[in-house]
Amino acid sequence: MKIIFSRVQDAETHSKKWIVGYALLFWLTTKIIAILMVVACTIIYEKLGFPKAVLPVFGGVPTGFHTIGKLIFSLAAVALITPLIEEIVFRLGLSFKKWQVAASLACIPIFIAWSDIKSLSWIGGGICILLACAIYFVVDRFTTQEYLDKLKERGLIAAMWITSIAYGLVHLFDFSFFSWQMLPYMICMIATPFFCGCACAYLRVNLGFWWGFGLHIFGNLPGIGAILLMSM
Repeated sequence: MKIIFSRVQDAETHSKKWIVGYALLFWLTTKIIAILMVVACTIIYEKLGFPKAVLPVFGGVPTGFHTIGKLIFSLAAVALITPLIEEIVFRLGLSFKKWQVAASLACIPIFIAWSDIKSLSWIGGGICILLACAIYFVVDRFTTQEYLDKLKERGLIAAMWITSIAYGLVHLFDFSFFSWQMLPYMICMIATPFFCGCACAYLRVNLGFWWGFGLHIFGNLPGIGAILLMSM
């Protein structure tokens, strides 16, 4: 299987349907591979004496939705808000346009705050917003478009890999608990968001930001379905 980033090309070279088709094929193939990795890893852990009950739960510990408000918020978070923030942080800057790079870096504290929104205080939220504004100002003030253009020529593929790996690793914080003993299992579990991140980066670079955002939402459909099932 070819590495997806070896196929980075302009949309003018290949039609949109082939670019989207290649991204979807990569997403589906790697989704199956990731599932097989998790199954194999789970079997190995069970053979070593670790039952499924002791494995960390991806996405934390599920809880019920006692009000329609909580249900709507959870659906909006999984279907729109979280994908949008993550795409801005991890892939908006792949255009190497100065304002988009600045916005991408500036949204990092917003992303951190959103990840812990339930325990975030008003003061903490205000600090994150001020920090975001400061980051945007520094990047916009002290970075030139010429420098970013040269950086793009030398490091676009590397940037796609780095952001995809970072996107996968950040999902380690979505587990119910962290254990070095369970790290191989957790790595197998986050293979799915990593591969999805690769496909989103490919679409973002070739077709634009909203194409990657759309694939991100598509990849979150199982989570959306799980929330709806839990609400019944």
